[in-house]
Amino acid sequence: DDIDDDGDGYTENEGDCDDAATTVNPTSIEGETADGRDNDCNGIVDDMLSCPASDPDIQTLQEAIDRAPEGMTLVVCPGTYAEMLTIQDRSVGIWAEDGPSVTLIQGDQSGAVITVSNSDGVLISGFTIQGGRSLSNGGAIQATDSAVDFRDNILPDNEAVLWGGGIYCESCTGRIDGNTISGSRAAHGGGMAINYGQLEITGNSILSNTAYSTDGNIFGSNYGG
Repeated sequence: DDIDDDGDGYTENEGDCDDAATTVNPTSIEGETADGRDNDCNGIVDDMLSCPASDPDIQTLQEAIDRAPEGMTLVVCPGTYAEMLTIQDRSVGIWAEDGPSVTLIQGDQSGAVITVSNSDGVLISGFTIQGGRSLSNGGAIQATDSAVDFRDNILPDNEAVLWGGGIYCESCTGRIDGNTISGSRAAHGGGMAINYGQLEITGNSILSNTAYSTDGNIFGSNYGG
């Protein structure tokens, strides 16, 4: 559509994702509270830029997550984040817009690199996530009782003693899409293990993982999708 219906200077063919709203176009700025709209038309609803360490008040990605308003997704600047992250009882996401080749979350092998629990609308996208070693489940990502969207991540060389060397989800809804999981290890489901829930799992590359007991790449039980 080459007609600028709302008069904001942009047509649908020029990237205006809502040509009935003057405050929605590719040059708009998302507010600091969630309003349920993709105001800047970047494909992510309610996002805000986050560059830990360059902000004098926020030194780590975990601090940025803890301070983020409910319902917001942090657009994370490129860099290496040597942290173990927790998202608990929140509705917060993290998105590496520049992709996994330049945005790394590096664990210290003391547990799952990212733990998500009792949370809603959690997007984790565009990261390389490595250095996880869980004594239970989920070396790179461990998620329980949450609505999740894990997409376009690279998860190499993670480990869980029990289930899901790369990703473990229990009683979760949402989707797992476009991820690459390799070189990971667990007793069951070296790449990924899913237990209960309703997940859509599509377009992932899950190869060259090791299970010491069952299902080298994917283990699934009592889930639909």
